[in-house]
Amino acid sequence: FWNAPAPSSMISWIVNSLCDGSRFDKEESRRFERSELSYLGSYALLLSFLAQCRLEGCLPLEKDHYDQLVGAVEALSQQGRGQQVNCDNAHFSGFETEVKEVLPAFSIKLNMARRHSQSGEPMGHELSAPHVDTLEEEEEDVRKNRRTTSELVDSNVAVILNDLDFDGRSRGNIKQDARTLASGFMDPHPLLERYSIDLIVLTRWIEAIAEKYNQVPYHCWRHAFDVFQFSYMAITVGVAHKFFNYQDILAMFIAIIAHDVGHLGVNNNYLIQTGHQLALTYNDKSVLENMHASVCFMMLGTPGLNFLADQPKPQYANLREKVIDAILATDMAHHFEFVDRFTARVSAQEMPFQEDTKDDRSRQKTSKGDRRMLLQAFTHMADLGHCCRPWKVHKHMVVLLEEEFFLQGDREKEAGLPVMPLMNRNQDSAATAQGFFLDKMVIPLLVPYTNLLLPDLGKRLLDNIEENKQRWAQLVEKHGKKTAAELVPLDNNAPT
Repeated sequence: FWNAPAPSSMISWIVNSLCDGSRFDKEESRRFERSELSYLGSYALLLSFLAQCRLEGCLPLEKDHYDQLVGAVEALSQQGRGQQVNCDNAHFSGFETEVKEVLPAFSIKLNMARRHSQSGEPMGHELSAPHVDTLEEEEEDVRKNRRTTSELVDSNVAVILNDLDFDGRSRGNIKQDARTLASGFMDPHPLLERYSIDLIVLTRWIEAIAEKYNQVPYHCWRHAFDVFQFSYMAITVGVAHKFFNYQDILAMFIAIIAHDVGHLGVNNNYLIQTGHQLALTYNDKSVLENMHASVCFMMLGTPGLNFLADQPKPQYANLREKVIDAILATDMAHHFEFVDRFTARVSAQEMPFQEDTKDDRSRQKTSKGDRRMLLQAFTHMADLGHCCRPWKVHKHMVVLLEEEFFLQGDREKEAGLPVMPLMNRNQDSAATAQGFFLDKMVIPLLVPYTNLLLPDLGKRLLDNIEENKQRWAQLVEKHGKKTAAELVPLDNNAPT
């Protein structure tokens, strides 16, 4: 999906109205323009060039400008294969050291030589993908756990899933969590009724997926619940549901529940460089994300868990494609190339995103490309959602992620491998990396994303992330370079 063409609305915008500022409504209240917070990549560079040609004509190019454009074309041709990020991009000005320290931790490629597996590292290491039980085992488990519909509805679902101060650490009871999430498929959008989904079967599937999450510090079942809650809040409290049809929302919910299932607590780079079986299976391409999507549908194909069994084949195929796209969109290796395209699309003010497509076939057809991009954007942003949670929640999530990083570093040391950036518990700190991560990675996605929410919620999220940046900076300035786990107990300005 990373190689998909631009939405038709984007192409029309380029042809008909790119950057024609004179035609914009100067009193428009919800305008979005690129700013110093925006990441400007190859996509934006080429759009800017087309706009200049349209307004001023195509003039002879200086060699430097020509080389820039050629480089942009080459970079776009690599999309879907882990486009390398240019460390010299103006977006990273002043953060040259942080670029090299932070981006590799998220499997984002720089213009640096790749390390290969060392001969002493065992192919499988001590990590293994989640085991999917045989059909007979699953059927027996289903028979033992039959429950009535009334037992599965969570009467507190609206309170929990619309809570702006939600703390994922409060979850963890799989049966209760499954009830809550399954109830989220019912209200306010009647997904169960519309797609003939049995609530009992859906709940069983959620429980089965939850059981496949590993007990790792961060990418565990609580994280999946947290991401679901964030996305649900965005489309309900933020009223972003108006940009999606019902199948989009169903696909988003399914994808988010399974988006990190079976996560091994290490990143894709580790799996690739150790020659892990998953890297061999998925040819080094979005290794974990492909595995998550695979497990999602393997569990769905288990007797007693297939809540989509009544879907006609064409509709099921389309839904499956959307779910896979959404899960793959969480691969941070593609973060900047996606932010580049997404920001450009949101900036196209004369071609706003279509609304109210749920029961309008014509609008669904014309908005298909945009809705697919929004599905990816909302899933990806929800995956990073803790960054714009209140400080009292966010700080603990960073501690958990830091510990997961350190555990990977411990494995690398034991295997005689170089320790990746941010993974060395004896010298690294996720706390000191937050200024760069929040400012240069999350905010460039969050700013265009909030333009699609109600202003009050968007402002709340932006205010939270700004406060989180300041809190980390204050703690580091006051106490020096310590780990997040060491700094958080020293924070006296917020409840723990």
